[in-house]
Amino acid sequence: MQDTPIVKEILLVGGGHTHALFLNMWSMNTIPGVRVTLVSPQVMTPYSGMLPGLVAGYYQFEETHIDLVKLCRFAKARFIQSRACGLEPQHKRLKLEQRPSVHYDVISFDTGITPDLSVKGASAFTTPVKPIDQFYSQWSSLIQQLERSPTDGSKTNKTETSTTATKRITVVGNGAGGVELILAMQHRLNCFSSSEKIQFQLIARGQQIIAGYPKRFQSKLHQLIQDKKITFIPNFEVNQITKNEIISTDQQRVKSDFTFWCTQAKGASWLIDTKLPLSPQGFIRVKSTLQSVEFDDVFAAGDVCHFESSPLPKAGVYAVRMAKTLFANIRNSILEKPLGNYNPQGDFLSLLACGNKYALGARSGLTISGRWVWQWKDRIDQKFMSMLQQLPTDMKEQTAKPLPKNLADQLSKESHKDISELAMRCGGCGAKVGVDVLQQALQSIETVNREEVILGLDSPDDAAIIEVPEGQQLVQTIDQFRTFIDDPYLFGQIAAEHAMSDCFAMGADPVSALASVTVNYSAEQSTINELEQLMAGATFALNRANCQLVGGHTAEGNQSSLGFNINGLIPKNNALTKTGVQSNQVLITTKALGTGVIFAADMRHQSEGLWVENAIHSMLRSNQRASHILFQKKISACTDVTGFGLLGHLVEMLRGSDLGAEINLSSLPVLDGALTLFEQGHSSSLHPHNVRLKRAISNQSQHAHHLTYPVIFDPQTSGGLLASINENDADEVIQQLKEAGYQDTAIIGRITELPTQGVITLLN
Repeated sequence: MQDTPIVKEILLVGGGHTHALFLNMWSMNTIPGVRVTLVSPQVMTPYSGMLPGLVAGYYQFEETHIDLVKLCRFAKARFIQSRACGLEPQHKRLKLEQRPSVHYDVISFDTGITPDLSVKGASAFTTPVKPIDQFYSQWSSLIQQLERSPTDGSKTNKTETSTTATKRITVVGNGAGGVELILAMQHRLNCFSSSEKIQFQLIARGQQIIAGYPKRFQSKLHQLIQDKKITFIPNFEVNQITKNEIISTDQQRVKSDFTFWCTQAKGASWLIDTKLPLSPQGFIRVKSTLQSVEFDDVFAAGDVCHFESSPLPKAGVYAVRMAKTLFANIRNSILEKPLGNYNPQGDFLSLLACGNKYALGARSGLTISGRWVWQWKDRIDQKFMSMLQQLPTDMKEQTAKPLPKNLADQLSKESHKDISELAMRCGGCGAKVGVDVLQQALQSIETVNREEVILGLDSPDDAAIIEVPEGQQLVQTIDQFRTFIDDPYLFGQIAAEHAMSDCFAMGADPVSALASVTVNYSAEQSTINELEQLMAGATFALNRANCQLVGGHTAEGNQSSLGFNINGLIPKNNALTKTGVQSNQVLITTKALGTGVIFAADMRHQSEGLWVENAIHSMLRSNQRASHILFQKKISACTDVTGFGLLGHLVEMLRGSDLGAEINLSSLPVLDGALTLFEQGHSSSLHPHNVRLKRAISNQSQHAHHLTYPVIFDPQTSGGLLASINENDADEVIQQLKEAGYQDTAIIGRITELPTQGVITLLN
């Protein structure tokens, strides 16, 4: 429930270290009436300090990544998984890929750096170390490839012996990141039986391995590189990369089978067109307050910022130290208070992971080394990550506070009156969103045009007019639910897919949609943006199904919700109902189960971001194509699996048939994380109501402790189709469904004779 209207929007672009710490601090110091939204293309953001340990095999992926979904939920912030692609600072709008732009009052960038691949062949024949998620995927593939390589020198086949040739792994870049990377790689691959067939090379532009470090540090590092038999190639200015060679400006040539690019980077290319003042390398120029030198409502931190007075090296230690200043200054900017200056430390401890749980350290001209230094570094890294991973789950809800006076004063007189009289707003026509706001939100929405729609949004009137063609019957269905994810664009898509699914289950063609929308009480601009995002997402899904949005009703309330009345058409007497199962048929479901428990746990900050991401992808998958495939084979009964859960909807299919069904619990497709969450005691609020139907199970007591037993009661949002089909057609249909993208499709049981007790029999 949202008790305080949204007045100001803070937009955080990028899930870097600074923004992660910002969210952690925001969780304890929110401002009433201010909403924070994080935009990131990934749900898991890496901590660069632990990357060498991940590459070396000391850490697992989850240990080295921050779960942004969980962190945002903890901080009461919105999370939008998307990639920024432009900025309109004059209009305060951030452009996103393949979706509407979002409004902000204050925006901050912590997007890191982008590899400079301007060297000929670099983009085609190297693996950049940034972004880390793409690099790690390539590194994992290389490990698997080398693990499969045969090492038996007795093989005589020409193709086989070629796989035993020496593999040259090269890192281009002699900064701390490149050195740590090659040492970690060497350690990880040294455990292979084929390690003698792997040669490591480090290419540097200068004479030293890492410039700017004490002589003793340099000496130890050079000796370490030599001891590990890593070939160091100094004074090599890369001019061109080919598939198997690296060529310098003076035509030196180095053979390389796998080349990793770890050179100086630049800012994202799309920043060039934003009108933000940038450095020659494309980084955002900022003042000591971390504000853009030209736009006071634009902040930047971490590697993407460039200090006008004294440029800083691209080092994570600065990004971490910036967090307090960024947090304080953004808050003070919103509250119209004076801003402070970020004063970077002049000297800091630099720790370099060197593989084999050994590290070098330097500070103030002193050098330290040994396993104890690595252990020290590990404790520092683990402490940082625990602050962002081990989040409290029992935080009490904060009592709603009034808007800060300056925020109320910033509103127009009319808006201020509306906000101050929220408690007096009625639930009738007084709760409707104003026509001007609605028109602004819908002006960018483009709908498909159906010939059956006589009057729709293109000619707004009191009602839409739909013509039912001769020989067709009208199919009507309605669904509405409250928002359960923070991203209004994705929620709009899911709500539309969920509403149309009943049409697909009957074999009908959805023609038109009427929307019923409730948005949070907010200032006008926030309301416009919320409506724009919701309806843009919904229209995307509707248009994809060739279903025309023809109108609807919009109101304000304490919590957003969205629903649709869907009108569909089907040839007369051709509709397929859910009650038509026949003996000896098999049961097919097209999507995995588990959305209910995943989002119930997410509300308690217990669901992993990757689980949530996977569940959202499943919900976004339309049932339309699956419907077409199933109906081509003349299935006898079909329904969509939604709020009643698998068991509830199957019981509906069997009603009045004098038949029963078997469910094979081990065959049920289940979303990642769902079973783990059930084991931890999580379940949806609707789950207990669905469990009441366990009386329909003939052998419930024998299977109540089966791992997947709770899944049959789990309520689904935008779930898959459940159909009964002749067994002879099942394999062909499943193959077609999987080829169409329904990878979780499975036979989960069959229609049987009615058991002596109940209607459903469970099998292991």
